[in-house]
Amino acid sequence: MPRAHALGLFLFGTFGLDASLALGFALLGGRYEGPAMLVLGVTFMWTPLLVGAALTKWGWRLPVRPVLALRFRPNRYYAAAWLLPLLAAGIALALALCVPGVGFSLDMAGFAERMAPVLSAAQRAEFERQRAEAALPPWFLAMGQALLAGLTVNALAALGEEAGWRGYLYAVFEGPFWRTSLVTGLLWGAWHTPLVLLGHNAITPNVGVNLALTVLWCVLAAPLFTWVRARTGSTIAAAITHGTLNALAGVPLLFLRGGATLVVGPLGLAWQVATALVVALVVAYDWRLGAGSIVRPGSAFRTGPSPV
Repeated sequence: MPRAHALGLFLFGTFGLDASLALGFALLGGRYEGPAMLVLGVTFMWTPLLVGAALTKWGWRLPVRPVLALRFRPNRYYAAAWLLPLLAAGIALALALCVPGVGFSLDMAGFAERMAPVLSAAQRAEFERQRAEAALPPWFLAMGQALLAGLTVNALAALGEEAGWRGYLYAVFEGPFWRTSLVTGLLWGAWHTPLVLLGHNAITPNVGVNLALTVLWCVLAAPLFTWVRARTGSTIAAAITHGTLNALAGVPLLFLRGGATLVVGPLGLAWQVATALVVALVVAYDWRLGAGSIVRPGSAFRTGPSPV
């Protein structure tokens, strides 16, 4: 199958199926809340894997696991895959604290103030009770839960995306690191459009701004995920990075008082800059990969066919 066809069919399948799912969900009266939305979100995230697997098996006539990099052979880069998101969260917190009017709050008082408008009186009282009675600091528990989720449930959900964007498309593009990363990031970001229209990543009341922030973050994060996939040879590792970043997205808010969500919240300016800085650190460390091609002839990472 020519590469242009392999790319076009993948985009047609992922964008088309997920847009249809979102449209059907909206027409049936679905709302961005509750179990139904969770089911839709996970199904949405796994469509890239399913489409990529179908095209690999019946279009390219290649084994699915090597092409989608569904393998688990841990090396030292797995630790980076898991812990680099924690570094990004720390940088995002530090950047947010540089914003005038934003303060540090280790007792989560700022988080309680931020959540007060969306909680009932009973929920606020329960939150304060749990905060007072917790054996360990609530922020410590939240960070531990986020890191654990990044290795488990979040990674499992993110694997559907990574096997498609960093598995199938990685094999299709087989090109320079930056071109592959940024083009994939742009496509991946645009693919989120139906979910954003339903209320996903509702950082601001403006859907257009929310979509722009989503696409920007995907473009900025894509080189990190591509690097993890290249150095581990696995989209499972990329899913760990992806899942852990998602789990840690709200953690800086636990320590902050004040500040606009557009600046200090998930996908806000602080997080966008922090993501870019982590990518810069990774590329500076591994500059040969960034300066060259993600796949070279005869490389262990060569998983795709030659153009037909």
